Amino acid sequence: MFDLVKQAYGDVFTNDQGLNGSGLSSTYAAQGPIIRYTYIDKSGQQKQAETYVGIGKISVLDPSALEAPSEKAYMEQWLNTGDNLEETAKKYNTKWESVQEELVRKGAQDIQIQGGAVTNWQDFVSQGIAAMPDATPISNNIVIFGESKKDENGNYVPDMVETSNRVSRYWSALQNFLYQSDQYSALPREKLGNTVGLVVKVTGTVLQKDTIPAIERAAYIQARHSFSPDFGVMAWYLRSTGDDTHSFAAAHGDTNDIASFDQLANVFGIGAQWHVGDRATVSLDYGQNRTDFGRYMNGGTIYENHEAGNSTFDFGGRASGGTPHFWVARVDIGKSDTDRTGSWNAFADYKYFQHGSTFGGNGTEGVPDRYLDGIKSFTVGGGYVPAKDILLEAFYTFDAKGIGKRDTLYGSENFSLGDYTRIQMTYRF
Repeated sequence: MFDLVKQAYGDVFTNDQGLNGSGLSSTYAAQGPIIRYTYIDKSGQQKQAETYVGIGKISVLDPSALEAPSEKAYMEQWLNTGDNLEETAKKYNTKWESVQEELVRKGAQDIQIQGGAVTNWQDFVSQGIAAMPDATPISNNIVIFGESKKDENGNYVPDMVETSNRVSRYWSALQNFLYQSDQYSALPREKLGNTVGLVVKVTGTVLQKDTIPAIERAAYIQARHSFSPDFGVMAWYLRSTGDDTHSFAAAHGDTNDIASFDQLANVFGIGAQWHVGDRATVSLDYGQNRTDFGRYMNGGTIYENHEAGNSTFDFGGRASGGTPHFWVARVDIGKSDTDRTGSWNAFADYKYFQHGSTFGGNGTEGVPDRYLDGIKSFTVGGGYVPAKDILLEAFYTFDAKGIGKRDTLYGSENFSLGDYTRIQMTYRF
């Protein structure tokens, strides 16, 4: 991480006084051996006290601060470098002299180091560190908290790691530098992104539109029967063949549930048509897509711990719905014929298509697929032939509403679509 930040920010990072200066905020020193001593204060009471010198006062970003497994190992490593032991011994001697001078100034007497006077401060330091435990005491450690996650009982438990003050200071220094950079922006750091390739790992929710895959190949069969010149029925069956496997991910807690399907369409349909007089026709069609894919599309997201009016919730995956079906009722009057100037037609219909029951290419000119899949609506329209080979048509779709609910970042919601108008002219040649 140090190398990445240094590469991203260059001299701004290298010369930052908060990181590389000589102040307390930019350096780290482990607690060296403790000098324990006694004295008699001016009131004649015996007192005990202690003092120490910080060992290894280096930049918090010196890599050696991370390499040692314990404070003891860190200090031994540092003291064995150059003349650090000699310099530390001088600091201990100076520290003890200043303590004595202060106590004498306050009227203290009989000032003594427990264990006897120190004649060789290098030995005092070396032997004091050697007597320390190999592992850093737990009491000297610091807990760094991460992201909170839910356990199996539904309780939020924070990720945490226990480390030494030395390591904690190292990471805190990097964190503070990045926090203060770029005018304290809460956005991902552009310079870091340019260095690592704009890879910023985040945990969150992605909303995706349910897309019905196109059918590439299918088998189709239809049967018709007329009970009279004015009334007839039909039945048909469509089954997709050679479908690819299509997989869909649904958020479930911190993971995704994956559902895969290799059969898209298994549709049964029936219809009836009745001619009323010479110019009017009434028709009705009904069908079902009896596949697991269709039922999955006709389902919905499971929202857990969700209260009405509250945008806080947990995702519990997706539940399949019932077998998706569709039906259309339509009335037609007249018939436009481009060979007959002045001919006309008009119609009105009601359409109801559950999500997963249609695969696009709806065969109508009045509405796009968006106004069919998962939508119920009314459409009125008509056509007129003003001159031979020219057909003018107009369509108006209204009261288009979602049959099920759609997902949003704030939970599920009912929805509707705006009215849709289409005007077109066809010229035959």
